[in-house]
Amino acid sequence: MRRKDKEIIDQKVMVSIIKRSSVCRVAMCWQDEPYIIPMNFGYSENYLYFIIPKMFWKKQLLLK
Repeated sequence: MRRKDKEIIDQKVMVSIIKRSSVCRVAMCWQDEPYIIPMNFGYSENYLYFIIPKMFWKKQLLLK
């Protein structure tokens, strides 16, 4: 994390934020450019489940 003053390291706080959310942003690099994909997700027992339609071109980015 670039800004240590904004870093969240307490797991209870992280889980609280995750439970209140239904969308996250996944950042990656595509053709040497930064790219962010908003994604719906579910959370259960310390696992994140991302919802990706089968015919979704951005899925190819995630699999690389």
